[in-house]
Amino acid sequence: MTRERRKLAAIMVLDAVGYSRLMERDESGTLAILTKHRTARLEPALGRHGGRLVKFIGDGALAEFASVVDALNAAIEFQRAMTRANLDRPDDERILFRIGIHVGDVIIDGDDLYGDGVNVAARLEGQAQPGGILISGNARDALLNRVSAEFRDLGPLTLKNIERPVQAFQVVFKDRGREGDEATEITAGPAVPPSGAVTDVSSIAVRPFTVLSDERELHFLADGLGEDVIALLACPVSS
Repeated sequence: MTRERRKLAAIMVLDAVGYSRLMERDESGTLAILTKHRTARLEPALGRHGGRLVKFIGDGALAEFASVVDALNAAIEFQRAMTRANLDRPDDERILFRIGIHVGDVIIDGDDLYGDGVNVAARLEGQAQPGGILISGNARDALLNRVSAEFRDLGPLTLKNIERPVQAFQVVFKDRGREGDEATEITAGPAVPPSGAVTDVSSIAVRPFTVLSDERELHFLADGLGEDVIALLACPVSS
């Protein structure tokens, strides 16, 4: 038997929020905007920080880095670029991305990557809020005092299809919109207080939809439906 090729890598997974809803409204326009975000913002950010684009996954992407410091810096640069790109667009036309980052063992298959390291990053991405970044505990340990960002401990999260709880952290960084604007704080990660915390802010939890069938396509549909519900709830209501 051929021995599996493995390595330790920093994995970044990102995904567009509410993409299905936007495609239903305007397929050509949404696809053109998504392509522009990839070529003008994502790929340059990866290149400047030594990242390798492994593949596009529908409306998202998978990238690997030799350094988790580079991975987070690329993620922050991309999210800042997206904030500026969305400034002049109506709320219901903005494309926002969620990002998950994890350091773990991956299986090498040609130019592709598989394994636990990829799976955890993907599940963290699914828990991040629109426009946010969520990282695992071991990624955070390697980042301390090495990046211009803060980390808020969310405690151990139970992630879909991951047997063990994963320690997760929100990433908080500063950003400016237009030139001269005052820097605003961006909180990246799910709007969930750490265990035991007290908050006066009301929140709604959207649990994953359960598929009572073995058809693989229906599982992808269920995941997408849940993301669209979250995106709709996150949109402000006009007065």
